[in-house]
Amino acid sequence: MKKRAVILAGFPRCGTTYTWSELRKSSNIFNFTKNQENWCLQKPDVSVSAFLKTFEEEIAEDKIFLDVTPGYLLQPDQFIEGTKALKEAFDVQIIVNLRDPIEQAFSHYLHMIRDHIANLRLDKITPG
Repeated sequence: MKKRAVILAGFPRCGTTYTWSELRKSSNIFNFTKNQENWCLQKPDVSVSAFLKTFEEEIAEDKIFLDVTPGYLLQPDQFIEGTKALKEAFDVQIIVNLRDPIEQAFSHYLHMIRDHIANLRLDKITPG
């Protein structure tokens, strides 16, 4: 019987990090030490079996392998290719997080302000 894998994909600022933080609380989940490993995008020169040997002792039969990357849907071809490769060793399920585009854009704006990447003020923006 194949081990189980869940891939959590989405777009940036759509709640993938929150969903990841909630899912990894389960003792049935095996996850990297952080999210955004991008495995499905980096996969081409690494076989699934070689990749899994790195974690062989940590992924018990009853554990669900969790891969989370908010930007997977920004590169759909590589994501599909990596997901197909995972199917060699896993029964794969995919969860996709989506968000209203206006809310996503505003959240991204607030994120950039918080991290001092942008200093735009909404009251100074005029329609162009």
